[in-house]
Amino acid sequence: VQMQAGADMQAPIDRMPAFFEKAKDLGSDLVVFPEYILGDRITPSDDVALRFFELAKKHKINAITGCVEKHGNDSWCTSAWVVNRQGNLVGRYLKSHPASGPGPHWWPPLPEHDVEARGVLGSQFKVFHLDFAPVGILQCYDGYFPEAFACTSYMGAEIILWINGRDG
Repeated sequence: VQMQAGADMQAPIDRMPAFFEKAKDLGSDLVVFPEYILGDRITPSDDVALRFFELAKKHKINAITGCVEKHGNDSWCTSAWVVNRQGNLVGRYLKSHPASGPGPHWWPPLPEHDVEARGVLGSQFKVFHLDFAPVGILQCYDGYFPEAFACTSYMGAEIILWINGRDG
């Protein structure tokens, strides 16, 4: 799904049901939303997260969404949540490479761009064994490194998703 968030737009979670419906109507096994889209500094127990889990359960479809997840009291991480057809959070992938400098290379970090560099970074690539295939996830700047795809593939991913939220 391609969608944006913004102060002048309806909340992403309020626009998501239509995408779940469409995916279900198409017979999809999985619906995937962009990096960051679910919200900032959220936890799996927040209302917006619970609504997302309920959408997966209601439509009986696996779902992945990105968010900035609260990590401890004062930390955060750029996270992708994997939810099964029963609406259960089965895992998360934490972004490994911060895009924290100016484009086009997003490096080196600069104070005005380093929000991701100050967050908790993931230290491993992961494969999620969903009921239709083993799926790997990369986020944004992770995809600039061929090793990220190779490691995820070597771990058994048959599908690798590269979600992004930068510049819409």
